[in-house]
Amino acid sequence: MNVQAHLSGQVSNQLPPQQNGNEQMQNLAASANAPANMLSIDPELCRARNFIHQKIFEIIMRRHSQPVDDTQKQKFKGIAKRLEEGLFEAAQTKEDYLNLNTLESRLSSLLKRSSTNSHNQRHSQLVIN
Repeated sequence: MNVQAHLSGQVSNQLPPQQNGNEQMQNLAASANAPANMLSIDPELCRARNFIHQKIFEIIMRRHSQPVDDTQKQKFKGIAKRLEEGLFEAAQTKEDYLNLNTLESRLSSLLKRSSTNSHNQRHSQLVIN
């Protein structure tokens, strides 16, 4: 994966594969379950995740029509981070995770799934009680 070129302005819509899907997901899963200080072992993955986090933040900011103060920006950065984590956990391959062409649709799907799960949990609690 060429995240360095991707981050330096030579942005493509999808980065070329360099591993098969199983190897990629094993690497992603291992990194996701590693303690925070272990992520420094794979700086490429850290850069890729920061890049996607920033793209999600930009999408949120574009969709917010009113001026945003520093407190709101921090809140939006936190939301973007949680969304990035959800996308990372749901990704089946690095290509899927880094695909900018599908980023907004994947975010939409993630939010819909989250909303549905939340609704189902509330409904279950009402039935149980």
